[in-house]
Amino acid sequence: MKLAMKLRTRLFLSISALITVALLGLLLGLVSVMQMAGTQEVLVRNNFVTLDLGLKLRQALGDQLMIMIDENPDPAAFQASRQHYLELLDEGITLQQSGNGGYGFTQAKADYLDFLQAYDQTQASVPVLTGNEALLEKFNTLRSGLVSEQKRSLDNINDIERQARERA
Repeated sequence: MKLAMKLRTRLFLSISALITVALLGLLLGLVSVMQMAGTQEVLVRNNFVTLDLGLKLRQALGDQLMIMIDENPDPAAFQASRQHYLELLDEGITLQQSGNGGYGFTQAKADYLDFLQAYDQTQASVPVLTGNEALLEKFNTLRSGLVSEQKRSLDNINDIERQARERA
């Protein structure tokens, strides 16, 4: 025996089912957007950490350069600045190994050690820094590597934002 249903009951059940499906879709979309926003936030934060570290490295390098070009360089201040720079590089390499950065910090450390070696050779032979092409070349390599790492981080931020807009 077939149960007879009034038209009003049929409409109510079909509209209720439609609203339930729509609410489930809305909930699924909301969860997806929240997950995407969280992922984007982590990626952007990691790139900002890379930018901040790059700025600190460039500041420390500038401080070292000021110590180097002083008429009477302070070896203790230079050693402290050198140690601070190496600590910042190690922090960047740790960040890179956790999957949040490029190879730039490892390359920056190699460039920095080359620069220090050229500086030590300069100090051993001639204490004047002006006109030393080898030292200037090492310094420019180091500086341009830091700048390119910062540009790469900015490009990553732009790519992440573009991808998020496309997904949204």
